Amino acid sequence: MTISNLADAIRARLRSVGGIELEIPPRQPIREAPDFNA
Repeated sequence: MTISNLADAIRARLRSVGGIELEIPPRQPIREAPDFNA
């Protein structure tokens, strides 16, 4: 079996343990841009 990229290598390794579930954190609002004219 030839693995062509890192993502495929990770999937192949995790497949044997049933995979994993990652919790994606909620997105934060965008911060105000700094005022460089002050």
